[in-house]
Amino acid sequence: MKYFLFIFLFISSEYTFSQQQNVQDSLSSVFAIARSLDDGFYVISNDNENFGIADSLGKIVLPLEYKFYTIDSNYHKIFAKRLGKSQIIDYTSPNSVIYLDENINFITTTKHYASNEKFFQIFSFKGKIGLIDSYNNLMISPVYDEIISSNRWDYFIVKLNDKFGIVDYQNNFIKKIKYDEIVVGKERFILKKKGNKHEVFLPGLNRI
Repeated sequence: MKYFLFIFLFISSEYTFSQQQNVQDSLSSVFAIARSLDDGFYVISNDNENFGIADSLGKIVLPLEYKFYTIDSNYHKIFAKRLGKSQIIDYTSPNSVIYLDENINFITTTKHYASNEKFFQIFSFKGKIGLIDSYNNLMISPVYDEIISSNRWDYFIVKLNDKFGIVDYQNNFIKKIKYDEIVVGKERFILKKKGNKHEVFLPGLNRI
C-alpha cells in the first residue's frame, strides 16, 4: 500500500508541476515577465514598470497598474503603489487593501526578512525613514535619516546626523549610533570610527 501511495504522490506532484509550468509558459507568451511565487501565484509585467498578479489558473487578479516593492508570499501581501498611493495588498483577496497615509512612500531596497520569515518594508514619511511589516504594524518609527537593509539576520543599519548604528527590526539598539561607516561583510558587520580600530560585530552577539 505504501508503494502505491508513493507512486500516486509522485504522479500527482509531477502533474502539478507540469500544470504550473503550462500556466507559466502561457503567461510568458503574453507578458514580458511571468515569475512564479511560492504559493501558486505569478507576478506579471509588460514593461518592468507596471506589475500585476495572476492566479494558479493564469487568471489576472491584480491588473498591470502597480509598482511593486516587496512581496511577502508567506502572508500573500504586497507593498505596492497605485495611482500615486502606497498600499498593502492581499493578493488572494484583492479587495483587502490597506491604504497608507498620503505622506508615506516606499523605498526600493534589498528585500529584507527576519529569521521568523517575516517581511518588512522601509518607508519615508515627511523626510524621515521608518519600517513597517506587511500588516502595517509600525516596527521602527520614522525618526532616522536612512535605514539600510543588511539583507541578512534580523538587523538594520540606521543613520542619524551622519553617524551610523545597528538596530533590530523592533528598533532595539544593537550598536549605538556613533560610527562613521558600517560595512556588511560575509556573516559580519564591520564598524568603522575615525581614529579607532575597526570593530567587528557578529550577529547574535547583542553587545552595544
